[in-house]
Amino acid sequence: MSQLTRLPYRPAEPDRGPQAGVVFLRAQDLFRDLSADDLKTIHEMTRMRWHDRGSVFYGPGDPGEQLFLLKRGRVTLYRLTPGGRKLVVGIVEAGTIFGEMAIAGQSMRQCFAEAHEDALVCSIARPAMERILERFPAVNRRLLQVVGSRLQRLEERFEHMAYWSVRQRLAGFLLNQARPAPGGCQVAGFSHEQIGEAVGASRQTVSQELRALAANGLVEVGRKRVRLIRAADLRSIAGVLQSADAEGLSTAAC
Repeated sequence: MSQLTRLPYRPAEPDRGPQAGVVFLRAQDLFRDLSADDLKTIHEMTRMRWHDRGSVFYGPGDPGEQLFLLKRGRVTLYRLTPGGRKLVVGIVEAGTIFGEMAIAGQSMRQCFAEAHEDALVCSIARPAMERILERFPAVNRRLLQVVGSRLQRLEERFEHMAYWSVRQRLAGFLLNQARPAPGGCQVAGFSHEQIGEAVGASRQTVSQELRALAANGLVEVGRKRVRLIRAADLRSIAGVLQSADAEGLSTAAC
């Protein structure tokens, strides 16, 4: 399937309702200072949709500005080079804010948003966001903090892409994407090609580097699965990368 193909979205989950929406919004740093009544008001301004794995639900030139809140799943943000190659800007985890909206300090930088796995996405259109920012100054303050820290991490990411080796970037990616699982922490759901897109390397190079890490006993490689065996050695290889991926994910659990 072409990476530009747009697949139909599914309606929002059956349990969507004011209470479920309030619980979701309360968990977001952006809205944590607001009351239940305020959150209910914001919830009524949002739209919730499921996007199937592999579907592109946002791209350059889409009309209207939107802010997205990822409720479930994982989303890949990427740009296309003139030669048609994917350049991954970030991998968005549940609970993350992203989108294209100048008044909110958010920019997709000519990016596509693709559901890496089935994703439930809450969207807020610009007119609604303008009303929210005007009515709730606390949201304005939180938004400035979120945008500032994200810009810093994005700058660090591009610096690492320019100056660090593929092995260092790969080790950082594995650490930042690892999640607890039976038998130890592992990275699941990524093909070698997708990892290559995320670290700026070819699929062949990623496969070669993973084989080298496995040969040295640092990881165990399976189909769309990499189990971390010696995370401390991976941290040593990654250096500062272990805490500075696109979204600043914690590796403390692994």
